[in-house]
Amino acid sequence: EKGRWWFWLSNKRKKDLRNKVRLDMIGSNTTSITGSCIHISFFDKDLDREVNGILEIGISQSGSILENYKSNDTLLGKFDAKNLDFVIIGHFHGDHALLLSGLINRGFRGRIYLTKESASIAPVMLADGQHIGEVECEWLKNKKGIKAKPFYKLSDIDITTGLMEIVQLNEMINISPNIQLKFIGNTHILGSAGTILYFKNINSRVSKLFYSSDLGNSENKYFNCGVQI
Repeated sequence: EKGRWWFWLSNKRKKDLRNKVRLDMIGSNTTSITGSCIHISFFDKDLDREVNGILEIGISQSGSILENYKSNDTLLGKFDAKNLDFVIIGHFHGDHALLLSGLINRGFRGRIYLTKESASIAPVMLADGQHIGEVECEWLKNKKGIKAKPFYKLSDIDITTGLMEIVQLNEMINISPNIQLKFIGNTHILGSAGTILYFKNINSRVSKLFYSSDLGNSENKYFNCGVQI
């Protein structure tokens, strides 16, 4: 199915559904440049349930105001925010993170994993995004006759920051009993990181998934990647 990937965590031919990770490429960046978002689902044997998370949650910025609004509204409607366990933010550019408080507005109360630099800039970026959303919704109302509202309120930003968990580069943390996360630095912007996820299946086999997020600025001497895969 287009936009959906499966990878198996065992080399055995027996395809136990609990032995695979499901990746749904649901962001606008499947067809354009902006709007990064991947939905991750994995059965954790110790919890005896599916663990669901989002790898980045960026806004679409590639079309008109109306096209972008529709794309972002559609993205937020593709999953049940109340049943998400976690969100991972690789860096805090708008097209990778600016719908984060939109999840809060729809009931998300899980953990948000990001670097300390991303966490420090997040409130300013989210407040700016909320203001832009208000301006654009007013424009849609006056120019297009379309009733639209911002995807989140300023009060949602306070809840967002309260759910953030800072992860140091090259530090391994547990998302669930059988899912682990490690950030490795890259040189895109200050605080940007690649993501490595470790999944232990019901047979105790461990596999890794690496997601780079954006890369760039490789010659910038002020960035220290400190890569330890």
